[in-house]
Amino acid sequence: MRAFVWFATAAAVVANVPLANSSPLYNVPSETYRAAPVESPVALRPTLSAVEPPAPLSPWSGFSVGINLGGAWAGADGAQMSVLPTLPGADPAFGRVLTSNVTSTFGGFIGGAQIGYTQRLANGMVLGAEADFQGLTGKQSGWMSGVTADKFVQQTTDVGAATFSKGLNYLGTVRARMGYEVAPNILAYMTGGLAYGQTTFNASSSAIWLNPLQVPLATAVSSPTTFSGMRTGWTLGGGVEFPIWTNLTAKIEYLYYDLGWVYTKAPFISNTVGNFPSAFGTSVVSVANARYSGSIARFGLNYHFNMPMPTLAPIGPISAQF
Repeated sequence: MRAFVWFATAAAVVANVPLANSSPLYNVPSETYRAAPVESPVALRPTLSAVEPPAPLSPWSGFSVGINLGGAWAGADGAQMSVLPTLPGADPAFGRVLTSNVTSTFGGFIGGAQIGYTQRLANGMVLGAEADFQGLTGKQSGWMSGVTADKFVQQTTDVGAATFSKGLNYLGTVRARMGYEVAPNILAYMTGGLAYGQTTFNASSSAIWLNPLQVPLATAVSSPTTFSGMRTGWTLGGGVEFPIWTNLTAKIEYLYYDLGWVYTKAPFISNTVGNFPSAFGTSVVSVANARYSGSIARFGLNYHFNMPMPTLAPIGPISAQF
């Protein structure tokens, strides 16, 4: 009897257990079961992308302002002086004695300021423009004299003298610049354009008619010739510019300028001595011409407003690794 009870209990338990294929859970095809994907490892430290080298500095693109200081000098031909006869009876000897180029050299200081703009091209060429204005010191002056025998009166002598002085009070230029970056940030350039300046000029001539005893018979002086005004011309030169500090460059520059000629003319005025009224002075006229040209050598400093600074490449995305 006890054995039967145990057998019936076991049969009931087995009858209540579902078969493997009797539930929807077990109807999933076997190939659906795969291994779970492996999770990515947790990042332990970020890795930065490589940094590109900094871009080279180039001060040659943008606006700049600066100052300059140097020296100025002019050639030996300071002025052309001559006495021209105005009447057929004028003594030609008198004209010869006071007709010559008056040689005189000039040297002084120059200083001022400049403003400019340049643009660097991809091939290393640099194009731009610059304007400057500066004052000058010193004046150029000279004189000449001569003695000659009078043509009309035997044993009499003509003695003459002429003087001049000229100055350039200020000089300005408006120039184009074209250069090439011959080395990293070292610019060699040529420049040229308009030049202008305030000029002054004064000249005078005088003559004495002497008898054989060297006693004045008559004297004559020219009316003073003066000129003051602005002249325009051209300038041409070149230089080298290079950085010396943040946003600051230095330059060494040479310029030749030519403002053309100034022409003046004045009649002679006679001062008769004794009993010799004559056309000694009134028959001639004094002519004085001056050319305003010279050279400049100067050192300058330029401040560049938008000199680029070196830049770093942007940091790339963070990647994770063990």
